[in-house]
Amino acid sequence: MCSDKLTSIKQVLLDAGRIEITGDSTNIYAAVMMIIREYDNCLQALLIRRSTNDTDVFSGHMAFPGGKKHDHEDRLQAARRETLEEVGIDLIRNSILLGRLDDCNPSTPAARKFIVTPYVSYLTHDTPIEINHEVSEAVWIPINDLNAIYLDNLSKYNNEFRKEAFEYRYADYFIWGLTGRILNNFFNLTNQIL
Repeated sequence: MCSDKLTSIKQVLLDAGRIEITGDSTNIYAAVMMIIREYDNCLQALLIRRSTNDTDVFSGHMAFPGGKKHDHEDRLQAARRETLEEVGIDLIRNSILLGRLDDCNPSTPAARKFIVTPYVSYLTHDTPIEINHEVSEAVWIPINDLNAIYLDNLSKYNNEFRKEAFEYRYADYFIWGLTGRILNNFFNLTNQIL
Protein backbone atom coordinates (compact mmCIF):
# COMPACT_ATOMS: atom_id res chain seq x y z
CA MET A 1 0.00 0.00 0.00
CA CYS A 2 2.52 2.53 1.16
CA SER A 3 5.32 2.05 -1.36
CA ASP A 4 3.06 2.78 -4.36
CA LYS A 5 1.76 5.98 -2.74
CA LEU A 6 5.25 7.09 -1.77
CA THR A 7 6.57 6.47 -5.28
CA SER A 8 3.66 8.48 -6.69
CA ILE A 9 4.15 11.31 -4.17
CA LYS A 10 7.87 11.47 -4.98
CA GLN A 11 7.14 11.59 -8.71
CA VAL A 12 4.50 14.31 -8.33
CA LEU A 13 6.86 16.43 -6.21
CA LEU A 14 9.64 15.90 -8.77
CA ASP A 15 7.38 16.83 -11.71
CA ALA A 16 5.76 19.87 -10.07
CA GLY A 17 7.00 23.27 -11.12
CA ARG A 18 8.04 24.84 -7.84
CA ILE A 19 7.76 28.47 -6.91
CA GLU A 20 11.20 29.61 -5.81
CA ILE A 21 11.38 32.99 -4.12
CA THR A 22 14.61 34.87 -4.62
CA GLY A 23 15.33 37.41 -1.97
CA ASP A 24 18.09 39.79 -1.12
CA SER A 25 20.43 40.43 1.78
CA THR A 26 17.54 41.61 3.96
CA ASN A 27 15.74 38.26 3.80
CA ILE A 28 16.01 35.47 6.36
CA TYR A 29 16.16 32.03 4.75
CA ALA A 30 14.63 29.09 6.57
CA ALA A 31 13.45 25.57 5.84
CA VAL A 32 10.98 23.11 7.32
CA MET A 33 10.52 19.37 6.96
CA MET A 34 7.16 17.65 6.54
CA ILE A 35 7.92 14.16 7.84
CA ILE A 36 5.64 11.31 6.81
CA ARG A 37 5.56 7.84 8.30
CA GLU A 38 3.42 4.74 7.92
CA TYR A 39 1.66 3.59 11.08
CA ASP A 40 -1.14 0.99 11.22
CA ASN A 41 -1.36 0.98 7.41
CA CYS A 42 -1.94 4.75 7.44
CA LEU A 43 0.30 7.64 6.45
CA GLN A 44 0.82 10.25 9.17
CA ALA A 45 2.55 13.64 9.25
CA LEU A 46 4.58 14.94 12.18
CA LEU A 47 3.64 18.37 13.46
CA ILE A 48 5.02 20.24 16.43
CA ARG A 49 3.65 22.92 18.69
CA ARG A 50 6.29 25.58 19.12
CA SER A 51 7.04 26.57 22.70
CA THR A 52 5.69 29.87 23.98
CA ASN A 53 8.47 32.43 23.69
CA ASP A 54 8.12 36.22 23.48
CA THR A 55 11.02 36.46 21.01
CA ASP A 56 9.60 33.89 18.54
CA VAL A 57 7.12 35.27 15.99
CA PHE A 58 5.75 31.71 15.61
CA SER A 59 5.40 31.19 19.37
CA GLY A 60 2.80 28.54 20.25
CA HIS A 61 1.98 27.77 16.59
CA MET A 62 1.57 24.32 15.10
CA ALA A 63 4.38 23.84 12.60
CA PHE A 64 6.71 21.43 10.90
CA PRO A 65 10.19 21.03 12.39
CA GLY A 66 12.52 23.61 10.92
CA GLY A 67 14.18 26.95 11.30
CA LYS A 68 16.70 29.47 10.04
CA LYS A 69 19.48 28.54 7.64
CA HIS A 70 23.06 29.10 8.77
CA ASP A 71 25.50 30.78 6.38
CA HIS A 72 27.52 27.58 5.79
CA GLU A 73 24.56 25.34 4.83
CA ASP A 74 21.90 25.05 2.17
CA ARG A 75 18.18 24.98 3.00
CA LEU A 76 17.89 21.19 2.93
CA GLN A 77 20.78 20.92 5.37
CA ALA A 78 19.04 23.51 7.57
CA ALA A 79 15.78 21.51 7.56
CA ARG A 80 17.62 18.32 8.48
CA ARG A 81 19.67 20.01 11.22
CA GLU A 82 16.65 21.76 12.73
CA THR A 83 14.66 18.50 12.70
CA LEU A 84 17.44 16.75 14.59
CA GLU A 85 17.65 19.62 17.10
CA GLU A 86 13.90 20.03 17.63
CA VAL A 87 12.60 16.45 17.60
CA GLY A 88 15.71 14.25 17.67
CA ILE A 89 15.13 12.61 14.29
CA ASP A 90 18.24 12.05 12.16
CA LEU A 91 16.76 12.34 8.67
CA ILE A 92 20.00 11.45 6.90
CA ARG A 93 19.99 8.00 8.55
CA ASN A 94 16.27 7.40 8.97
CA SER A 95 14.43 8.85 5.99
CA ILE A 96 14.07 9.18 2.25
CA LEU A 97 13.72 12.67 0.81
CA LEU A 98 10.55 12.74 -1.29
CA GLY A 99 10.87 16.27 -2.59
CA ARG A 100 10.36 19.95 -2.13
CA LEU A 101 7.30 22.20 -2.11
CA ASP A 102 6.86 25.86 -3.08
CA ASP A 103 8.86 28.49 -1.24
CA CYS A 104 6.63 30.77 0.79
CA ASN A 105 6.62 33.91 2.91
CA PRO A 106 4.76 34.09 6.21
CA SER A 107 1.80 36.49 6.35
CA THR A 108 2.66 37.53 9.91
CA PRO A 109 3.95 41.13 9.65
CA ALA A 110 6.85 40.46 12.02
CA ALA A 111 8.00 37.51 9.85
CA ARG A 112 7.58 38.84 6.31
CA LYS A 113 11.35 38.87 5.72
CA PHE A 114 11.44 35.07 5.97
CA ILE A 115 11.63 32.93 2.85
CA VAL A 116 10.72 29.37 3.87
CA THR A 117 11.48 26.29 1.81
CA PRO A 118 9.42 23.20 2.76
CA TYR A 119 10.73 19.69 2.13
CA VAL A 120 8.94 16.34 2.43
CA SER A 121 10.58 13.15 3.68
CA TYR A 122 9.46 9.64 4.52
CA LEU A 123 10.62 8.13 7.81
CA THR A 124 12.02 4.68 7.05
CA HIS A 125 12.68 3.59 10.63
CA ASP A 126 10.55 4.00 13.74
CA THR A 127 12.42 6.70 15.61
CA PRO A 128 11.60 8.02 19.07
CA ILE A 129 10.82 11.73 19.28
CA GLU A 130 12.91 13.75 21.71
CA ILE A 131 11.70 17.35 21.76
CA ASN A 132 13.95 20.21 22.78
CA HIS A 133 13.10 23.52 24.50
CA GLU A 134 11.83 25.07 21.24
CA VAL A 135 8.99 22.51 21.06
CA SER A 136 6.23 21.98 23.61
CA GLU A 137 4.59 19.02 21.86
CA ALA A 138 4.96 16.73 18.85
CA VAL A 139 2.05 14.85 17.31
CA TRP A 140 1.52 12.43 14.44
CA ILE A 141 -1.67 13.28 12.50
CA PRO A 142 -3.19 10.98 9.87
CA ILE A 143 -2.65 12.47 6.42
CA ASN A 144 -6.06 11.25 5.23
CA ASP A 145 -7.71 13.31 7.99
CA LEU A 146 -5.77 16.41 6.98
CA ASN A 147 -6.57 15.76 3.30
CA ALA A 148 -10.29 15.50 4.16
CA ILE A 149 -10.09 18.93 5.83
CA TYR A 150 -8.28 20.29 2.75
CA LEU A 151 -11.00 18.94 0.42
CA ASP A 152 -13.74 20.32 2.68
CA ASN A 153 -12.06 23.76 2.70
CA LEU A 154 -11.64 23.62 -1.08
CA SER A 155 -15.35 22.96 -1.51
CA LYS A 156 -16.43 25.46 1.14
CA TYR A 157 -14.36 28.37 -0.18
CA ASN A 158 -14.60 27.60 -3.93
CA ASN A 159 -10.83 27.82 -4.47
CA GLU A 160 -10.82 31.42 -3.14
CA PHE A 161 -7.60 32.70 -1.61
CA ARG A 162 -8.88 33.30 1.93
CA LYS A 163 -7.11 32.76 5.21
CA GLU A 164 -9.85 30.35 6.31
CA ALA A 165 -9.00 28.09 3.36
CA PHE A 166 -5.64 27.40 5.02
CA GLU A 167 -7.01 26.45 8.45
CA TYR A 168 -6.95 22.87 9.66
CA ARG A 169 -8.69 21.92 12.90
CA TYR A 170 -7.81 18.45 14.08
CA ALA A 171 -8.72 17.32 17.62
CA ASP A 172 -7.24 20.03 19.90
CA TYR A 173 -4.85 21.28 17.22
CA PHE A 174 -5.34 24.40 15.12
CA ILE A 175 -3.01 24.50 12.12
CA TRP A 176 -3.06 27.73 10.15
CA GLY A 177 -0.94 30.39 8.48
CA LEU A 178 2.30 29.27 6.90
CA THR A 179 1.89 25.63 7.95
CA GLY A 180 -1.66 25.60 6.58
CA ARG A 181 -0.38 27.00 3.29
CA ILE A 182 2.33 24.33 3.14
CA LEU A 183 -0.30 21.62 3.74
CA ASN A 184 -2.47 23.13 0.98
CA ASN A 185 0.50 23.07 -1.40
CA PHE A 186 1.14 19.40 -0.53
CA PHE A 187 -2.51 18.39 -0.95
CA ASN A 188 -2.92 20.42 -4.17
CA LEU A 189 -0.27 18.12 -5.61
CA THR A 190 -1.09 14.82 -3.91
CA ASN A 191 -4.78 14.57 -2.99
CA GLN A 192 -5.54 12.37 -6.01
CA ILE A 193 -2.88 9.91 -4.78
CA LEU A 194 -4.00 9.83 -1.18
